[in-house]
Amino acid sequence: MEKEEREFRKRFKYEGEIKVLALVVVDPKTGVRKGGGKNLLVRPGEMLEVIEFTNERQAICRNSEGKYGFAPRLVLLHRDYEIYDDIDSPDCTITDD
Repeated sequence: MEKEEREFRKRFKYEGEIKVLALVVVDPKTGVRKGGGKNLLVRPGEMLEVIEFTNERQAICRNSEGKYGFAPRLVLLHRDYEIYDDIDSPDCTITDD
């Protein structure tokens, strides 16, 4: 078991198999969210693996460096998200095709 996983299990009192529930990306429009304590440093555009949705405000995630911590769900987007930069354009029409 690697060091980060041992620390995660101890800090969060997590038992059992660690399963990835979802792959998400941090909203590119958000600022950097500082880590520390149980919070994960979150960078715009960063890919994260969701380990547990703890409540409606946060999720336990793992980053590409293997670090674990809470991330605010407000800034997490599904990996397949699309950014529509022309939404505010008067020429833009949204249809249900």
